[in-house]
Amino acid sequence: MNCVGRTDLVSLHISEPYQCASERHCRVQHYRSICQQIAALCSVVALLAAPSLAQGSGDSALTSPCPSVFMYAPRGAEPGSWSGAATLSSDTLLTRMSLSIELDSLALGVFGRLNNWTGNATSQDNVQFIIYENDFKLDPDHSVMMDLVVQYDPVNTAPRLRTIRLNGKVICNAKSLQALDNNSSAAVK
Repeated sequence: MNCVGRTDLVSLHISEPYQCASERHCRVQHYRSICQQIAALCSVVALLAAPSLAQGSGDSALTSPCPSVFMYAPRGAEPGSWSGAATLSSDTLLTRMSLSIELDSLALGVFGRLNNWTGNATSQDNVQFIIYENDFKLDPDHSVMMDLVVQYDPVNTAPRLRTIRLNGKVICNAKSLQALDNNSSAAVK
């Protein structure tokens, strides 16, 4: 028994007729097809809505916890990522780099770019990431800019920077700045 061909909502074309053993089997196949079309359409709508949801959730106004060391770049059109620049400096000669970046929530990955070098960060928990570079030289009282890119699930709120450590030394710490802000506001009261 041949059933009438169905219209595929996703690609908008008429498919081949079903080959069904009975009228009931044909109706079941047709209903399954409609359910699959609805699921595919819902997936497309969810993908299209994700960027606007992420933009509407306040992610576009990321504020640096330490503007002298790290600044967020203006938000681009790509959902699920943000970038920024970290100013790395030291009062002693550095011949290798271990840059630790701690976020306040889960991220999919962190990448660092320094001149022509790009490094992927490793992580055990997807909150704290470490970038190693053994061929790195930073003279005392000089600084270099490292671009950082954080990728996250666009359905979630963007993770914010919490701490940056350069070779174990804390160079940016949102927690201590928050404590300073709380102490100053308590002193003002």
